[in-house]
Amino acid sequence: MTQDRSDMVEMGNGTTRQRYAYSPTEKSAILWAVAAGTIVGTFPINWAYVRWGARYPFFLSGLLSAVATGVSPWAAHAHLYLFIVVRFLQGIAYAADFAAIGIIVVRWAPLTQMAIFISFLTCFSPIAQIITNPLAGASVSVKELGVIQEGKTKEHIERDSFVPYWEICKNKTILVVWLNALTELIGYIIMLSYAPTYINKVLGYSVQQTALLATIGSAIHFPLKVFCGVLSDKITFVSEKTKMWVFNTISVGVAGILCGLIGVSPTPTLAVVCLIASTSIMGVNAGAFYKCGSLHSRQYGHFVLAMIQFSKCVALVIGPLMVAALASSDEDADGWRTIFIVNAVLMLIANLAFYFTATDQPAEFTKITRHTKEKEKSDHEMDKVA
Repeated sequence: MTQDRSDMVEMGNGTTRQRYAYSPTEKSAILWAVAAGTIVGTFPINWAYVRWGARYPFFLSGLLSAVATGVSPWAAHAHLYLFIVVRFLQGIAYAADFAAIGIIVVRWAPLTQMAIFISFLTCFSPIAQIITNPLAGASVSVKELGVIQEGKTKEHIERDSFVPYWEICKNKTILVVWLNALTELIGYIIMLSYAPTYINKVLGYSVQQTALLATIGSAIHFPLKVFCGVLSDKITFVSEKTKMWVFNTISVGVAGILCGLIGVSPTPTLAVVCLIASTSIMGVNAGAFYKCGSLHSRQYGHFVLAMIQFSKCVALVIGPLMVAALASSDEDADGWRTIFIVNAVLMLIANLAFYFTATDQPAEFTKITRHTKEKEKSDHEMDKVA
């Protein structure tokens, strides 16, 4: 589209440009609009899920997404600002995804199949909706219900709309889970969004070669995510904690090392190999911090996964901001090298912290329910009277 010289616009200073040949700042604004919309939408949508269930909020979010996506070509053609507003609306709708994933994992996934569920659902694969559709509740047999509820606490099974937000947000394991998600997502978003630019402008590959090379990592990412999700749940000869250490080391630690090597590789070929490998193995994360967050938070996993969605919004802001701040142009090899090294350091720090906090045991806050909170409040009032 940017090569179509028949669709030019006046820039106001006597110059023209192709309508869709956005500047780096405009490209960043288009990405930031989605992030801003998702940030705005994350907490209200998560609250709506807890208050009314996922069915209607998710439907309305899907409807908003469909309408916004449908008018995007028109908005992009009409004006950049209008396109940014539409992207903001897409971001609001996008906020519904991870909270819905959390609801499904918490309510429908047995503890022994957490990673399988997460791997399918975080790929947004249609098959996941067939397997775990919450609307199919009437068809669940007593035996199936027993499998789903096996090992879960009474509080996990007898869920209500109560969520101990503060207790979750100050839990060190959950904070490290969110840190790993954030650092990995920053790296993934930069590589996903800017790989074509780096491969073409810095490494010197042709447009046709770039189009192929930039998609290989994403193509490997999906089947690897599903495979490792199944593998994480099926391996039984090592502890859950050890498995989470291994998968997190691969998806965050090794991926971070490969990310750092992209900018210092002696040849373009090696740089591309590192980029593809880093993007691909990030798919192992279903058995890593995702699984840790779900197992540790149990019945409150929907909020923990929703906050991973929130960290994706933050990553959508930080990633383009890093590129804008550190790379003076698309061809700035030194700037890109700094970006990749900074990403690598952040991911390695997050992975190191994971070794000290990862656990598959339920957190203390999972014992907090509406009933225990009300009892605590009542006891406190009685003590004051006494």
